[in-house]
Order: sequence, then structure tokens, then C-alpha cells
Amino acid sequence: MFDEWSTRAAASVKERESHQFTPADFFGTQEPTQPYLTYWNETIDRTFELAKICRRHVTSELWVWSVWHRRRGTPLSRIEHDIPDRIAAVCEDTLYRKWRAGLGVLGLQTSALHSGTTALEMASPHTWVSEAWRIAVAEEVPQFLAEFLLPALDKVPARSGRIPPMPISHKNRDAVDRFIQRVFVATGEKILRAEISLVAGYQSPTELKRYQRGAKNLNRTAKREIERVLSLSPPEFLKQLHRQ
Repeated sequence: MFDEWSTRAAASVKERESHQFTPADFFGTQEPTQPYLTYWNETIDRTFELAKICRRHVTSELWVWSVWHRRRGTPLSRIEHDIPDRIAAVCEDTLYRKWRAGLGVLGLQTSALHSGTTALEMASPHTWVSEAWRIAVAEEVPQFLAEFLLPALDKVPARSGRIPPMPISHKNRDAVDRFIQRVFVATGEKILRAEISLVAGYQSPTELKRYQRGAKNLNRTAKREIERVLSLSPPEFLKQLHRQ
């Protein structure tokens, strides 16, 4: 069910484009003025910030719901069974009440049938609005569930009282999301987290996953290499990726 909503939310994401992404893709042959480019870049940044707010809302809601059930004595197996329906409900609510409403505030009104599709995107080969949702929500929530939520629930004590805050930091994850955004906006290339790991010198995504969740067992070399990759310019990253 969650996959259905992920697919719907990312329905307007097009296949990877082979040409370089330039302002001409959006403005034609006439170069836009600097003030308009500044506004353009700020709008893209705000769109991705909105997507991160949606992600925090979804993950926080799932944390509170799961801990509440765990403290009531609900077996972990039952929570695992029921949580896909809960994810679908929370994502649906977030999609309409926060994502689409937020896009409206930003002046990026969405189509009634295709959430995340704007008039500007319909005339464009690149869909950064849908890409923002994909990067921050559609890809992140399943990882959050598998890598953090379910393992953490096993350690939640069955007692009453206030639900503890979610013990997870999004700082490093936001840095990775931001890099994926930069590459997409600058080049039109939709890169994968596995490709970031590859350029950092790792065939397995394990070290990047540790970096994203701020794990204590992340070694210094892995941290240095991942942050080196995140500091690359989009063209240089793609150049190194194609050497792999």
C-alpha cells in the first residue's frame, strides 16, 4: 500500500535525461536575469525544505504511533503487520495537508490529478518538485522503518509516561539529500545513494547508511570519504562516477 502512494507521489518523475540541465530548458534561448535566477534557486531550495518537513512529520508520526502501541503491550509482530497501513494513511495525509498545501504557499499550485506536477514542470523535461518528494519521503520512509524504527521498538520499555523524543538525527541524512538535489538540479541526473557509496570507494551501502543515521560505529575513513564526495561539484561527481 505504501508503494502505491510512493508511486503516485512520484508519478511525474521522468526518466533520466541525457543532456545537461540549463536555464534554457525552462526559459528558452533567452537567458533569464540574475534576480529571476536567484528567485528560481530559492524556490527550488524551499521546495526541498518542504519535502524534509514532510519527512520529519511522517517519521515522527510513525514513531509516536509505534511507541504508543508498544507500551500498551502490543507484540512487535503485530506492529510490523499493521504498520504498512499506518504508513499509507500518514503519507496520504501528509501528501495533501502538508505537501500540496505547502506547494500552494510557495506558489507552485499542483494539478488536481497529479500531485507534484506544476504548470512549469509540465513544460519542462525535469521535475524537481516530484524529485524532492522522492528523495526526502518516498525513499527515506522505508529506510527509516527498516533501519531505525523496528530495531528501536524492541528496546522500548513497556511502561506508561511521556513518549520519548525520536532519538535520531537528520543532519547527515539532510546533507546527502541536499547533494542528490544539487546533482539533479545542476545536471538533470537522478543519482542513487548507492552511487554516492561507489564514488566514496564502497561497493556496499553500509557505511553510507551509518553516516546518514549518525552511527557511533562509523569509522573516520568512511566519514572522510563520504564528506569528500558530498563536497564535489555535480559535474565532477558524475565524472568520477562514470570512471567506476
